[in-house]
Amino acid sequence: MMLVRAALPQEADALAQIGLAAWRKGIKPLVPAHVAAATEQKNPFLPFVRELGPRILVAELDGEPAGLGAREHDDDVISDIWVAPAFEGRGAGSALIKALEAQIAERGYR
Repeated sequence: MMLVRAALPQEADALAQIGLAAWRKGIKPLVPAHVAAATEQKNPFLPFVRELGPRILVAELDGEPAGLGAREHDDDVISDIWVAPAFEGRGAGSALIKALEAQIAERGYR
């Protein structure tokens, strides 16, 4: 069963790893090698997850985090959707988009 919920502080490392794994699959092949190496070494998802904390939504499937999504500036823009490669095609991304769109509507944006 798919559940979408706020991120928990104790799962920051796991969520950062999901972001990095999704980045590796989808973005890494498109960037220069030095950019890929720096991203791999630094994992920019960790400070991102720690900074946004519970503002990040987590798609959880059968009790396991499957992906994360965010509106980084708390506005009407979905800034991030990252799904763990093992969970692709199982509805995590769609559930995150739906939940984020609901947040946007609740804040009065169209």
